[in-house]
Amino acid sequence: MKREHTLDILRGTLLLYIVFIIHGLFWLNLLPQGESSLLLFEMPAIFIVSGYAYSLYENSILDGNRSALSAKAYLLFLGMRFTRILLPYAVYAMTCIAAIYLLSLLGKENDYRASELIVAWMNPFNYGQNFSVGRLNTHLWFIPIFLIITVAMPLVTSFRSFKCPNLLVLVVGGALAEYAISKAHFPGEDIFKQVVFYLAFSLLGYYLAKTGEYFRNANYGLIATVAVVLLSLILIVNGDLHSMNMQVNKFPPNHKFFLFTCLWIALFLYISFRVPWFVEKFKRHGDAMWLRPFITAGYSIYLWQGVGYTLAGEAGRVIHLPIIAVWMLALGLSVGFGLLAAPVERVKLNLKWTRKTAHAT
Repeated sequence: MKREHTLDILRGTLLLYIVFIIHGLFWLNLLPQGESSLLLFEMPAIFIVSGYAYSLYENSILDGNRSALSAKAYLLFLGMRFTRILLPYAVYAMTCIAAIYLLSLLGKENDYRASELIVAWMNPFNYGQNFSVGRLNTHLWFIPIFLIITVAMPLVTSFRSFKCPNLLVLVVGGALAEYAISKAHFPGEDIFKQVVFYLAFSLLGYYLAKTGEYFRNANYGLIATVAVVLLSLILIVNGDLHSMNMQVNKFPPNHKFFLFTCLWIALFLYISFRVPWFVEKFKRHGDAMWLRPFITAGYSIYLWQGVGYTLAGEAGRVIHLPIIAVWMLALGLSVGFGLLAAPVERVKLNLKWTRKTAHAT
């Protein structure tokens, strides 16, 4: 499939934003959490990009055919995506296992057994929980959610259910659904709530690619206004400004985080469809040196920022670096380690493909 350069630029920009801005603000406590949480639109946006990319992939495989992927095409898709996600994760996890075990031998951390570390880290659904140090695994909650949605997208989209419903109805209905889900309690509820939430935004990206003209004509001002009004009403009912802390509402995501995200996404879609000069200016940054690493090795940098921020934080503590210097060092180390690990990200399965297998049987 031919790569969509604009999508690569957008994905790279989002990854830069996550690694440098979001995790700088939250992991280094550069601002109070409440203020920083007002910038938390990045993960829904990442899933919108992912859904859009899947739509382009599906279209390239099916040549615009409306049928779903065949079983063979589906398995091939999963093989390619899982290799892309899990192989870099495995390399990162093995490095973390070795580092944590060495620290435990030196008496710098808890006395972890090698078998415990291997079981905890090599399972991407556990991603080293309770067997980590520093920031090595803080950001890895994203991996199991992405894996589940990768499996789900070809199945959910095979129904071709989108018939251009009113976006405002979807926003209000989505908020009500998220409210209902947020009140439910059952085993594994956190991961279920996260999957449902981010799958909705993956589907938004998918249908953005499929029916762009419909989204081009949507009234994003009205959607943003309704989101603001509903959030204001929730604040009045709760009577507590802390209830609008989006970091709290993000884990697991609830109706407040959903409306907050819709407000941001409405703004971005308005700019995308109504402000062409901004879009053209944004595209010109695709060849900028400061963005290129995040376009070519963004996932690897995302993974290895755990090491980058952990080492930078330790350096700042030992030699008393100013917090801004720690921030810059964390970014430099994250990019450096990510680029070194990037070849693993580009490993591909050697699977044969014929156009015939792409169509549903």
